[in-house]
Amino acid sequence: IKVFDEIRSLFADMHDSKVKGYQAGRFSFNRPGGRCEACEGNGATKLEMDFLADVWVTCPVCSGKRFNHETLQVRYRGKSIHDVLEMDVVTALDHFENIPKIKNMLKTLHDVGLDYIKLGQASP
Repeated sequence: IKVFDEIRSLFADMHDSKVKGYQAGRFSFNRPGGRCEACEGNGATKLEMDFLADVWVTCPVCSGKRFNHETLQVRYRGKSIHDVLEMDVVTALDHFENIPKIKNMLKTLHDVGLDYIKLGQASP
């Protein structure tokens, strides 16, 4: 529903972002710049095992937060982009109550019973 696009834009509009020249793309874990480059925004790194299935381990650089330290310093109502992505729909509805566009998108998820979904949950 493109709610993450709106959230990235909101973070780019924060005072700290404007001072540092951060654009919305900085708050995407899919693009270089704001993501943790050690794990390429995955939050984990693949440990290839010779005779066993590969294992994913939490990234030692970002501790699974997917973004670099500088990006995580930008906050909206006390929450970093990582904190927001860890929110479920109900928590996010409360957090973004003053942002009508985001609130309406989240309300749609709520109305169809998807309250349990975290905003950063993978689509599949």
